[in-house]
Amino acid sequence: MSSPKAPSNRRRVRIDVTLDPDLLGAVDAHVARHPGSNRRAVIDDARALWQEREQDLAMERQHREDANYYYDAERVAWRALRDAAAARLFAKRR
Repeated sequence: MSSPKAPSNRRRVRIDVTLDPDLLGAVDAHVARHPGSNRRAVIDDARALWQEREQDLAMERQHREDANYYYDAERVAWRALRDAAAARLFAKRR
């Protein structure tokens, strides 16, 4: 797993977390198979993946909202009026 490491100039906050025994077993098994790894690194990778997923979901929501905004019936009507007015304006200039 390769995720960006937490900036070294930021202080970590210590918290206590209760994990499902199966999850902790999976973390420990991973650490055992990967010398040089540790629980913190595995949890940091999991956190980074979670943050990435949350950002992707937020971007999807924003895109969906933007699409709904763009195709809102009132906006479509206003664009039609604007386009018709522009067509009349430019037709007069010819």
